Amino acid sequence: MTDATSQYVFSDTDIYGDGLYGAHGGSGLSAIGGAIRGHELTPTSGPIRHALKINLFGRKNIYYDEVTRGFRWPARTADAYAADNYYKDRTAEVVPACRMGALLALPASMDILDLRLETEPARIIAQALQDYGAYLVDDTGWDVYAIITEWSPEIRFIDEFKKNWGFSFIEDSPDTPWSRDMAKIFTSLHVVDNNSASSIGGGGQPRVPLSTPLKSYSSK
Repeated sequence: MTDATSQYVFSDTDIYGDGLYGAHGGSGLSAIGGAIRGHELTPTSGPIRHALKINLFGRKNIYYDEVTRGFRWPARTADAYAADNYYKDRTAEVVPACRMGALLALPASMDILDLRLETEPARIIAQALQDYGAYLVDDTGWDVYAIITEWSPEIRFIDEFKKNWGFSFIEDSPDTPWSRDMAKIFTSLHVVDNNSASSIGGGGQPRVPLSTPLKSYSSK
């Protein structure tokens, strides 16, 4: 057995705490919470019952100014290069509320059927994005978008996805049913601007029941 090593060291996080923070370099948010797990998004798994995590291209999508410094709750920070690299493509229209840590969601008023999605996994993701939303946790660094998934010693989500659905989770061509679906979903996302520590998810009555709290394990 060899010792594990890491280029970066992050503070220990209590998994029975609020679960917010961890190893995402752009935001300081959890590397685990929000990822789509290997047992999720399968033909028999049913709906995803938690918020997701996404990455966007900072130059086109992530807002920066000297007051907000490019991030918002629950993010602890933005990228070290945020002042020089966020929202530098002025051909794009950037929403000031869209900063590192932003919660994005499909509007509750939207009928997902109107998106005319072509694939079943896209419909499952769209429903999760309407019910729970997704947190912006990192900059992709180039003009793509990403959904964070599990890559662990036990499973690599993208391999399981291809086995389950017969096509790749990561597409190079924009002209496939999956790519078209993802483009429709991502371009329909809105920022939940009143998401805060005192108004998680924007407050009000949740669209769906919250998951049960994580319970401590006891060997007794």
